[in-house]
Amino acid sequence: MEVEHPMQNPKVSVIIISYNRAQLLKVAMQTVFDQTFEDFELLIIDDGSPDDTENTVKAFHDPRLRYIKHAQNQGEGAARNSGVQHAEGEYIAFLDDDDEWLPNKLQLQVELLDAQPKHVGFVHSALINFYADTGEEVEKKRPVETVSGKVFDRLLQDNFVILSTVMARKECFDAAGPFDLSIPAGLDYDMWVRISQNYEFAYIDTPLIKYRIHRNNLGSNFGLQIRGQEAFFNKYHAYISTPSKPNSIRYFKLGLLYCFTNDFKTARRIYLKSIRLYPLNPKPYAGFLMTFLGPWAYRKLLALNGK
Repeated sequence: MEVEHPMQNPKVSVIIISYNRAQLLKVAMQTVFDQTFEDFELLIIDDGSPDDTENTVKAFHDPRLRYIKHAQNQGEGAARNSGVQHAEGEYIAFLDDDDEWLPNKLQLQVELLDAQPKHVGFVHSALINFYADTGEEVEKKRPVETVSGKVFDRLLQDNFVILSTVMARKECFDAAGPFDLSIPAGLDYDMWVRISQNYEFAYIDTPLIKYRIHRNNLGSNFGLQIRGQEAFFNKYHAYISTPSKPNSIRYFKLGLLYCFTNDFKTARRIYLKSIRLYPLNPKPYAGFLMTFLGPWAYRKLLALNGK
């Protein structure tokens, strides 16, 4: 089902996927329509919501709005693929339905990409962490030199890209292919890695979004994270199983996830792999020993990971 017709050659296609979060979606949509840059289309991909999402979307009477509803819930990856497939813009930007854009987000990123050669295909930005329970806001930036340029090797070490900060040339997605539905979590991470194989990244160190942190964030679902990480490791095994400190750290972090699910036997195996990849990394030795101490060591493991 689709409401409204595509705009003629919009500069940017903004994609929001949503499932059963009408009130949050309303806020997110308003931050798109409040942008200082106006040459965009907004695609709402409703992944089969049973709530009031459709009426919420239709309440926005704006010719730039397109509403596409899946008859049944198909999941995050299928919804994002629908958005990219229907996008008419030169650039594609994503916004999660629980995040918010600051008013100059599109303007600054369009200006940057317009000024760059084609091999710079992707721009992301600093952000503000917004803690929903307390209302606290904390600015989060990264050193520009570590998250821009040719980032493939660095991106394999850690996902430093937040989806709602992203704008990319549509041709990046044409080259990379669709979001990989075989990965149960972290589909966006896999997409960024694939794009980084062919394009350079740019970074704006000014916060352009508010990233909502609440109890439903993926960070508390360790089982889902593990399945996503295992699928990612299998897909990029040739790159992340060679001896190096960054790869050792990746396996150490996977070991932490297994500890948080009380699977200490598997955690030990992962920590030993981490040690083999870089014997001078002290963290997997400590992690390995802590697996014999039981669940009480969780907080110590978290503190260790944060150092």
